[in-house]
Amino acid sequence: KGQQLNMDSEKQRNWDKVARELPVQVLDANSFLLLEGGPKTRRRFLDWGVFHVEPLFVDQWRKTRKCIANRNLLLKQANLDLQQLDAWDMQLCEAAHDVDRARESYFERFVPKFEEVYGSLALPETHSVSLNYWRGWDSNQELAEALTRSRASDRKYGATQAGPHRADIIVKAGARMAIETLSRGQQKILVSALKIAQGALLADALDRACIYLVDDLPAELDRKNRQKVLDKLIALKGQLFVTCVDRDALEITSPNVPEMATFHVKRGTIKA
Repeated sequence: KGQQLNMDSEKQRNWDKVARELPVQVLDANSFLLLEGGPKTRRRFLDWGVFHVEPLFVDQWRKTRKCIANRNLLLKQANLDLQQLDAWDMQLCEAAHDVDRARESYFERFVPKFEEVYGSLALPETHSVSLNYWRGWDSNQELAEALTRSRASDRKYGATQAGPHRADIIVKAGARMAIETLSRGQQKILVSALKIAQGALLADALDRACIYLVDDLPAELDRKNRQKVLDKLIALKGQLFVTCVDRDALEITSPNVPEMATFHVKRGTIKA
C-alpha cells in the first residue's frame, strides 16, 4: 500500500494543503548541507519559503519542471526537431519568468530578516556573511538567449543547462565561500540563522508560527552560543522540539518560555 495522510481525522489527498497548514523546519546535522551541499539543497530551502508565502508558486514550478522534462526528452532524440524545441523554449521562458520573479521577491524579503537574526547570534569578530541569489542563468541575458547559446551543450548532454532548475543561493563569509572560511561552530550558527529567519519571515507574512524540530542542539556549540540559538527559537513562539544527549546542556531560562514538557527516550521508547 502507498502512504496515507490524515489531518483532523480526515484522509488528505492534497499534500500541498497539509504542508501549508503545518510548516516545519528541521535543524539537524543535515542542515550543514546548506553550506557544504550542492545547489539543490539551497534551492529547496529557498522554495520552501516561496511556497509558503506565494500561493501560485507550486503550480508555476510544476509547469516549469514539465517544460524542462519535455525539452530534455526532445534533446535526446536522434533527429532534433527545431520547431518543437523553439516551442518548448517559449513555454519554458514564460513559466521560468514567474518562478524567478517569485523567488527573487521572496529573497529580497528574506535577506534583511536573515541579517537581523544572524547579527544577533554571530560574534562581532566573525566574518560578515552575504547571501546572493543566482537565478540559474546569466543575469545579463534573457533566458531565451541563454537557451539559444547553450543549445550545442544541451544537445551534447541531453539536458537543459540554463533555467530556474539551476538556481542557487551563494553564501559567502567575507570574500570566500562560507564553507571554506567558517569553523564548524560558526557554520552551525549560520545555518541556525537561516532556518530561524525563514520561520520569522513566515510569521511576519502569514501570522503563522513554524514548527521546529531541532536535533542535538548542543553539538558544535558552547553553552553561550547554544543558549542564544535556543532563545531565538523560543522567541518565535511556535512549537519547538529539541533533543540532546545531556538534559543539563540546555538552560530554559528565557522569560518567553511557554509550557514545557521533557521526555526521555530509552531504546526507542518515549518515557515521560
